[in-house]
Amino acid sequence: IYYTADGSEPTTASAIYINPIAVNASTVIKAIAVKEGMDNSEVVTFSYTINTSSGGGSTPGGGQTGGGSTSGGSTPGGQTSGGSTAQEIIITVTPEGNARIENTSKVINGAVVNEISEGDLDRALQKAVKAPDGTKTVIVEMKKEPNALKYVQKLPVSKVAFEKSESNIKIMTPVAELTVPSNMIKKADAKDSKVVEIIFEPVNNNQLDKKIRDIIGNRPVINLYMAIDGKNIEWNNPLAPVKVSMEYTPAARELENPDKIVVYYIDGNNNINTVPNARYDTGTGKITFTTTHFSKYAVGYSDKTFSDVSRDKWYSAAIAALAAKGIAEGTSEEEFSPNLAISREESVAWLVRAFGLNTEANGSFDDTGDSRYLEEINIAKALGITNGVGDNRFAPEKSITRQDLMKMIVKAMEIADKGLEKGTKEDIAKFRDAAEVSGYALDSVAALVKNGIIVGSGSNINPKQNITRAETAAILYKIYNK
Repeated sequence: IYYTADGSEPTTASAIYINPIAVNASTVIKAIAVKEGMDNSEVVTFSYTINTSSGGGSTPGGGQTGGGSTSGGSTPGGQTSGGSTAQEIIITVTPEGNARIENTSKVINGAVVNEISEGDLDRALQKAVKAPDGTKTVIVEMKKEPNALKYVQKLPVSKVAFEKSESNIKIMTPVAELTVPSNMIKKADAKDSKVVEIIFEPVNNNQLDKKIRDIIGNRPVINLYMAIDGKNIEWNNPLAPVKVSMEYTPAARELENPDKIVVYYIDGNNNINTVPNARYDTGTGKITFTTTHFSKYAVGYSDKTFSDVSRDKWYSAAIAALAAKGIAEGTSEEEFSPNLAISREESVAWLVRAFGLNTEANGSFDDTGDSRYLEEINIAKALGITNGVGDNRFAPEKSITRQDLMKMIVKAMEIADKGLEKGTKEDIAKFRDAAEVSGYALDSVAALVKNGIIVGSGSNINPKQNITRAETAAILYKIYNK
């Protein structure tokens, strides 16, 4: 039930009737009942007049007007609270300095709904302690309810529509955990809007297409979606990645190879796509990933193998993990071609996927229009990871030298905020061919050597030699596990 107490027409963006309504002056309350799968009820109006000469409480005057039936649940009726105040929100601070708002969710028509006001978020942010990156985090939580159809977190749009990320709201539900930055919603979507609803809906696997069920089996699937002022929107914001965590108990075989536990997203056309940055933590029992769009997400297990990659090879584990996560792919369905020089377009695509990088593209190179990796190349260009080969060209199909790839890797690590100590030429002096490292790549090569990511080939670093697909996979896998 949604209501207003100022005489305006109620919508699903209005306050939810949960507790008795305090009436301290003559008031007109209007309410509607809403139930999924049914039309909204007609508006029901309640007029309350305070009789100051009666000496006690408030009495309903004028009764109920407006007619119409409700679609379920109780209505506010003629109940008054005799001056009671709204439910007090309890805010505590965790040892990590995050502010936690105590659970106040209610079950409404099978949905667990939790609504946090702008004032309560402000109070929580005042209590939270800044993290090293300067942001604060507020935690809100919804408890598990038997037979709940979905979990709905309602937030004021004003708190998630900043120009840049200044704080985070971590929403914890039995279905999944979601951390949203304060710039989650674009200004265009937030204009004149009041309430955003983030919905966590467990999916019955039997309702999925057979081709999808064959891939994910009975592993958990969730549907994440958003509504603003009661209207569903397709959220997608490359500048505001959100972090999602799902609990998962692997089978014994899966636990032996946790790198192969993956997350898929299912798009509107029932295509299944791997989320490259998903990672399973055996300590917490959760798989975590970042995304810039909402969709259906499913836990899966991918045991991709190639006929030319035997398990005893030094690069076997790296290729298996990166292929499972959709970071790297073979030269065909059956072959990986580990000793083949990697192309510039492939190296950039693997790099962007491995670090989970995303941003709004600001143009393309003149020679990449037909590349299957256009999206990743445009992201790398926008982030300054690559400037191409000159004249706004990228030479996508050409091979790439070891030092050029190392330079791109260091730039990507800086953007992804991966800890990396700076290196100097003394760090590579042990290699016989150190003098062959070009000046523009010296700092990058030295940093990767100093941090143990590059160990060279014997007594050489081979900076101007083309790097292979296997070598690239091994480097990215080492950084992935760093």
